[in-house]
Amino acid sequence: MTVKSDTGYTEIAAALKRGLKYLEEEPESFEAASIYAALAWNYSTMDDWNEANAWTEKALKVGEKSGNLNAVSRGLAMKGSYLTDTDKIDEGLPVWRKALDLSLQQDDPFAARITLDLSVYTYPRDLAESMKLMLRFLELSRQFNVVDYEARALGFPFYLNWLKGDWATALEQLQKASEVIERLDVEVSVAVIEVLAFKGWLLLSQGNLAMSDENLQKASELTKQIPKTTLILRCYLPLGILRLEQGREEEAREIFESCVDSFKNFEYTTEPLLH
Repeated sequence: MTVKSDTGYTEIAAALKRGLKYLEEEPESFEAASIYAALAWNYSTMDDWNEANAWTEKALKVGEKSGNLNAVSRGLAMKGSYLTDTDKIDEGLPVWRKALDLSLQQDDPFAARITLDLSVYTYPRDLAESMKLMLRFLELSRQFNVVDYEARALGFPFYLNWLKGDWATALEQLQKASEVIERLDVEVSVAVIEVLAFKGWLLLSQGNLAMSDENLQKASELTKQIPKTTLILRCYLPLGILRLEQGREEEAREIFESCVDSFKNFEYTTEPLLH
């Protein structure tokens, strides 16, 4: 079973690099810093941290020199992401906080995304604090009118409440997230994949194997367009468990091996609990 397909992100990286060619004579300009930051983000999405870290350093250096504080905040977020993704949580969280403060000062919508990541990295240690951050993420998503973020801000609390056993609240949040996804009217996004996967998890835990299968298969197929290890695990892990429940052990083994294979190039992921 082949899970990863980074064609879309490879094309985006190529397009961004073509943009840099127009700035060959201004490699330390404000505009160049923005492209460096975008490349860092793009490669981090593919879990290609060698490339991501190289572009992060450029974004930080040129962003500071040119006064592009948005590029600096994104560079700091990528630096924090690498630290927290490689299990250096105590080192990474202060860097994330610094990125958030800078984004808020610039009234930058990226502040919402940083708040989400802070919540994600916090929940294995402190579920209550993670929920506070997630509510802040929802506020910022609505403030900046980023519908995709709003869907994730409603979907992820479902997962947190599901983990702590508050199923009534979890179901309500999942329904709201689904309604936002319908408004979003896109075939694939991180929010679409996450909500489908969360539905699959919930239906599996309720014993509704047929509907769980339908949602998890849809979500898993979409990860081929957004091949982030975290998303692959979120979709394929419950799908493998579902196959075991269905007595399809060979298929389950193949799916679990796909999960392991997703770590082939990078040992860690955003959510250690998925390991």
